[in-house]
Amino acid sequence: PGSVLALGVVALVGLASTTAFLLGRPTAPGAGSPSAASPAPAPAPAPAPAPAPAASASAPRATAPPRADPGTPPSAPDPAQPAVRRYLAALDGIGGGSALPSSPDVYVQQALSGDTSALDRLIAEHERRSAAIDQLRPPPPAQAHHAALRTLAQQGLAVMRTLKAGIQGQDLAALMSLQSDAAQLQAQGDAVSRMEADLRARYGG
Repeated sequence: PGSVLALGVVALVGLASTTAFLLGRPTAPGAGSPSAASPAPAPAPAPAPAPAPAASASAPRATAPPRADPGTPPSAPDPAQPAVRRYLAALDGIGGGSALPSSPDVYVQQALSGDTSALDRLIAEHERRSAAIDQLRPPPPAQAHHAALRTLAQQGLAVMRTLKAGIQGQDLAALMSLQSDAAQLQAQGDAVSRMEADLRARYGG
């Protein structure tokens, strides 16, 4: 059981990024955000008004202001922007609070004791949200992201099911095969996260 637990934890830790990505990606506040406890600096004293200039006998001739340089006209907004923003908003609606506990080996420990209910709930939640992702119709700029996200969800579900079956059957060979799968899932999850960040930076949302 100890080796099963260790291998199961390795696989489940690899699933952590995938699960967090599918079930919700909370955003931490930036380190540079102002603190509410910091007092506001005292306003600087207003400078004394300058004395009014003496009236001149001969007023200067008014000159026409220089013509403004038109410069480079602003670029037109990308016509795909509204559709990409709707797609990203739909993803945000599918996501929610992550179902992972503070320590992922909780799932494995419960399964080893014969209680697979936690794994079952996690698998069911992945299935539900993966189905919702499948139903999205992404605009062309987001199609590569959507395809990668669907692949990530499908492979994550396959690994979870193998993990559950391996623990229930004490199948060390099956669990050992999950180590490379877990590492691959983590790399794929990072890549999908970068693709989403690029979409948000370019199109907003």
